Amino acid sequence: MLDLGLWQTGPSSELAAYAPAIHARLGFDMAHMAYQPGRDRPDNCGIYIADIVSGTYAFAAIMAALAQRHLTGLGQHIDVSCWKRC
Repeated sequence: MLDLGLWQTGPSSELAAYAPAIHARLGFDMAHMAYQPGRDRPDNCGIYIADIVSGTYAFAAIMAALAQRHLTGLGQHIDVSCWKRC
């Protein structure tokens, strides 16, 4: 089973977990603005680091779970938090 999200439990568990929301919570867009003189709001950079990093971790976890299933016959529960990875 694969769970993807911001958090699995707690007050933020129902919040959306996609890169623009994660970037806003982390301050990524404001940090990106530091390199754009004269702008009063961040642009749409189009590179969603949170999605890329979370997807990479999810892929690695799935591959490890498949390898273990092949060796032991046991399934795995995979929990990838977009927030924790960034």
